[in-house]
Amino acid sequence: MGDISIIDLNVRQIISSLISIDRSSSWKNRIITILKEVYAEANWQGITVILPVIPRFQNNYKKADILTTEEIQQLFVEENFPSYDVYLLLFLCLLCGLRLGEARAIQFYQIDLKNQILLLDGFCTQNCSKTTFLKSGSEKNPKWRCTLLPDMAIKLLEPYFEKNYQTTDFLFQKNGRPYREEYLEDCFKRALIKTGINNSERKIIPHSLRYTYVTRMRRFAPIELVRRIVGHTSEGMTEYYTRFELENSVTTVLPALDAANKLMDTI
Repeated sequence: MGDISIIDLNVRQIISSLISIDRSSSWKNRIITILKEVYAEANWQGITVILPVIPRFQNNYKKADILTTEEIQQLFVEENFPSYDVYLLLFLCLLCGLRLGEARAIQFYQIDLKNQILLLDGFCTQNCSKTTFLKSGSEKNPKWRCTLLPDMAIKLLEPYFEKNYQTTDFLFQKNGRPYREEYLEDCFKRALIKTGINNSERKIIPHSLRYTYVTRMRRFAPIELVRRIVGHTSEGMTEYYTRFELENSVTTVLPALDAANKLMDTI
């Protein structure tokens, strides 16, 4: 659509162009919102144009799936990603249960290596600016939280603290700015393809890393503690993020195999 004047642009051209792009419905709806702002600005600039009624794309509400242990081991190899920065940013989403926007927004002052704590006090928006509150918060009620940095995360983060940095510097950056969400989503998708992880019948996206974290943490910690760590507003939301794990279920029931084999002995 780049070579078409906004005066000549019509709804069919807009929708056809968006349909041809392999992106989520949410992404396409963001483009529609931006386009409406362009139409409004055009009129302010003296260009008379009628804002067309552009239908929004229906979101795919299918829940994100989780990764198995084998898939995690296959995926999180540095060579599968374009840089160590991208590899570690996405890995931290798994190791710490972060939203992608929270990981993008990490600044050095938020990390306490000694106590193995990560303070989360904002997230990156689409235009790469950082908020002063978390997703469910506001400027008046920011709802900051702390999450844990496991030993593996500490080991991976230590090289960053050996460099010269300002405490307000973004941990993961390109030319002083956080990575764009679309770029990281594309890197994740390419890594899945590279490792051969089946994504045709499952919804494996960067947010799957957070789902995987919640599901696995529920094995070892009470739901209320997990809720606080990941910043859910209710235990119901934490339950929503918890997925059935076949591999863990198999491990759990195997000790009863002998009993199952004896089931018919007394009949």
